[in-house]
Amino acid sequence: MTRDASVDLAGVLAEVRSAQLAASALLNDFAAAWPAAQAAPLQHAAQTIDGLTLPTDDASLRVYRQAVRAALDAAIRPVAAPGPAGQSPLGAIDTRTIGRYRTEVRLMVWLQRLTLWLVIALTAYVTFYAPRPSFGAASDYIAVFMWGFGLTCPSLVMRQSRSGC
Repeated sequence: MTRDASVDLAGVLAEVRSAQLAASALLNDFAAAWPAAQAAPLQHAAQTIDGLTLPTDDASLRVYRQAVRAALDAAIRPVAAPGPAGQSPLGAIDTRTIGRYRTEVRLMVWLQRLTLWLVIALTAYVTFYAPRPSFGAASDYIAVFMWGFGLTCPSLVMRQSRSGC
């Protein structure tokens, strides 16, 4: 496993643990607001989910999903409307693998970066090129280059460099 893949896996596992804690807290909050007869299955589901071991590979991810699913089904069945015979009120089981999650995370990161670069390019165009039809001098390109590095006042820096300060 490469360092990048292990970092991705660590991030995914941290998010899974965070979601696990959030689900448990949500179930406990619902249990506190409901009558005792309906609260008991929710509290049991919260305790079951809290006690689950986080997945480390695809096989343990499937086992983890089934355990979470079973705990939630047991809590929901008494209060949920009956579904088709043998089907969980939660719907179909998610069958994505850890590799698929990694691919989706990488795609989201790539799309985020692409969006960021498009916003930067559009902002630079509107700020530097569009209002000046005579754009093209070396100082214009240097100003855009410096702006790209996050300088807020490239024209001030250009004036100071010309005066020798």
